[in-house]
Amino acid sequence: MTKKIDGRTAKGLRIKQQVEQGILTAYVDLIREGIPTPTACDTAQRAHLSVRVIFKHFVTLCELRFAALSRIEAQSRSFYTEQVCYHEPVERRLEQFIHRQTRMFEIITPFRRAVLMVENSDPLVPLP
Repeated sequence: MTKKIDGRTAKGLRIKQQVEQGILTAYVDLIREGIPTPTACDTAQRAHLSVRVIFKHFVTLCELRFAALSRIEAQSRSFYTEQVCYHEPVERRLEQFIHRQTRMFEIITPFRRAVLMVENSDPLVPLP
């Protein structure tokens, strides 16, 4: 039996998810822009929130970093699900492969740099 949620509770959960996604987006954007270890103040300023709100949704910066890196990891998996067109010439397939790999590395590189900077001090960060 599933528990029913009233409209106010559902709205509250939606808002909570939107705020968390906004925080994660701000944190990810900061890393992409070259700040490998954004602070809570940087993230709050980018997300147009207070630092208190950041720590209400993510107890520690380690937890926020883990959530952001998990999001990027999930996005990077999509590169491996792209279909290969075997009926095309080898040159075209090679071109597609190189293009896909280049896009993937452009997305992943700032996060790899961030992970390498904090891997010894943050127990939640998986080794690259």
